[in-house]
Amino acid sequence: INNYKVVFIKSNSRLLSIQSYIFNGFIRETKDNVGVNHLLEHVLANAYKKCKKLNCFEYLTQLGIEFNASTSDNILNYYTFGLNSDVDKMLDYITNITVAPKFNNKLVNREKQAVHNEVLAWMDNARYKLHNRVSKLFYSLEGLQYSHDAEQQIKNLKKFNSKNLEEYYANNYNNNNTLFVVSGNYDKRKIIEGLKSRLPYKPKQEKIDYTN
Repeated sequence: INNYKVVFIKSNSRLLSIQSYIFNGFIRETKDNVGVNHLLEHVLANAYKKCKKLNCFEYLTQLGIEFNASTSDNILNYYTFGLNSDVDKMLDYITNITVAPKFNNKLVNREKQAVHNEVLAWMDNARYKLHNRVSKLFYSLEGLQYSHDAEQQIKNLKKFNSKNLEEYYANNYNNNNTLFVVSGNYDKRKIIEGLKSRLPYKPKQEKIDYTN
């Protein structure tokens, strides 16, 4: 749909799930920017203009919609879960944060603090030093080598701002590494119309090389 891939999974459930996956993460990072996708996960999850002064967790919860996000070595995932009657709200949220997020320094600085707290908690984990050492020895890609290095990620976190985050997003998130997944008892025609009106048409962008 407009050069974005969409997977439809039909079921008899009265509930609907709309998700997006971006094939990125630590695998695409370097020592100098490791942690950027973790921060982007936090920022994009709240980079929706309708959330306004509320964070998106509060905004969507008030609408009766469950949502969350996660980052791994090679995937970022954003999902919503709710009633079929809320399909337009979920579509609008997921498509906007995935392909048209709104960056600003106030949001970025708030989420930098949240990420900082998460990374500090990881440093307190009894397995932290073991995981960090194993990653350094096991992987050949720099981003994966530093994927468990909390000290380096905290160091990098200080230099991220809305401008360089937006630049990284523009260079690394595209219609060739983004996948939307719709599952539930949906009206497929309505979903397709909703996606066509919300996903900007762009030429098929170059695939990111993961062969190394």
